[in-house]
Amino acid sequence: MPHIDWQQEKLTEFIKDFYEEHPRVTERTEAEVEAWRKERNITIEGQAAKPITSWVEARLPDYICDYIEAKHFVTPTTIQCQALPIACGGGDLVAISETGSGKTLAYAIPACMHINAQPTTEESPGPIALVVAPTRELAMQILEEFKAVGGSTGIESVATYGGISRTTQLPAMARGAFDVLIATPGRLIDYICSEDVQLKRVTYLVIDEADRMINEGFEMSTLAPPKFSATWPPEVRQLADKYLKNATRVTVGQDEIIAAKAVSEFCSRSAGSEKRTPLMELLKEEGEKRGRVLVFVNTKHTCADLTQLLWTDEAKWQVMSLQGDKRQEERDLALNEFRAGTMPILVATDLAQRGLDIPNVTLVVNFDAPNEITSYVHRIGRTGRAGHEGRSITFLSGSRDYSEHVPPVSTPLSPC
Repeated sequence: MPHIDWQQEKLTEFIKDFYEEHPRVTERTEAEVEAWRKERNITIEGQAAKPITSWVEARLPDYICDYIEAKHFVTPTTIQCQALPIACGGGDLVAISETGSGKTLAYAIPACMHINAQPTTEESPGPIALVVAPTRELAMQILEEFKAVGGSTGIESVATYGGISRTTQLPAMARGAFDVLIATPGRLIDYICSEDVQLKRVTYLVIDEADRMINEGFEMSTLAPPKFSATWPPEVRQLADKYLKNATRVTVGQDEIIAAKAVSEFCSRSAGSEKRTPLMELLKEEGEKRGRVLVFVNTKHTCADLTQLLWTDEAKWQVMSLQGDKRQEERDLALNEFRAGTMPILVATDLAQRGLDIPNVTLVVNFDAPNEITSYVHRIGRTGRAGHEGRSITFLSGSRDYSEHVPPVSTPLSPC
């Protein structure tokens, strides 16, 4: 990968502090702020701006207010309340919060404001904001969020990821006529090495799902300092300490990866073919409620077999599958049909466990129990999102010890 000596580069000055504190926020005493944070289980490390408690207090531009109104977001989530003032004020930020808590919008809003605050220039084509995400599905989802938030002001967003031909994406990369680049690590490194993308203009950097990328061996080595991220195990904290400057760490809840509290967790002692009958019963129950069901399995083979079983069952379940061997077009179709509710059942490998925002998932079934606690938390985090209640059920084999992989649950469907 080409080495960039940032000390020798002549970089254009940029504006990063565009936060104007609302009078109501200013008037709050430190005691009131601390009480608010304590009530919401927020821990702060470093210097942090006072949180907002409403969209009005955020003093967002009209185009973002229009988006929020159209999406019927009544109040900011807890992480948004504390993260927005910091990010809009130009500070480096580590944000740790439960899945489904609104982290994407917490960095997309400041990113769009940051982009629109920069002076127009014909020099150094390339993105102002760079978002690195671990999977193409998450990258595509983030792309849609940026288009919705900033598209009305002319902000151009592009996503690049593996799974489709490099030459298909290359023209957009080569032109550099975009403001936001959302990329998976492999494809991003590919374009950097071939010098088909110019990153010298990047002044707003997001690392989303950083823990997964670290597990896969990715490290930011030639880019400007990171700006914002999400869930952080020890390895990722070390990376943050290495690259961030005077960062503020905001933790909502525990300082480890956690699932949404809105999810009711159950387990069932079933193994092998014994799992099929209780699964069918669960699908029938959720079908009567018109809910969406996400069924997780551990292998591509099981994914294909279980999907075929449901298709050919006398109940004729409306089901699709999502796993790594499928072409990108097939994966997109499965997600779109599931999101729309046309196919209310999705059988998936852990490809679907991270970051994807799929509305109205009422039940997550771990048909195969996950192999680690992180996977368990991310899987069940696909339900109980955005203030809605959710339920998860995990099938456990009687011969296997799950104490290190699945947290204890207090209300089992059958003795665990």
